[in-house]
Amino acid sequence: MKAELENLDEPDSEGYLYFKELLIKARDARNYIVHHGIPFSEGIGDPSLSDDDIREYMNEDLSRLRIAVIDILRAEDYVNAQDFYVNNKDSCQPFCAQDYISRMVEWVFS
Repeated sequence: MKAELENLDEPDSEGYLYFKELLIKARDARNYIVHHGIPFSEGIGDPSLSDDDIREYMNEDLSRLRIAVIDILRAEDYVNAQDFYVNNKDSCQPFCAQDYISRMVEWVFS
């Protein structure tokens, strides 16, 4: 992670490109959540669909939402790590940050 945090001001650096990709994914994920949310209503009330079909739609929607949430959390975690690195150059990132994404995903979807 330290290598990605360095040289963010150089547009061709590995860190810059990684950070840019994270932010683009986070923006797309945010837009997906805001504009689409969880369209659980797809198929509900359609007499031609079985309960299994509706369940499948719901599982697909939850999977897309989970991916979007993870993309946002990855960008947030990266920004937090960058901030920590800039402000605490002689220290390691806190232990609690190691499983931040998995803990947050568990919290959101529990």
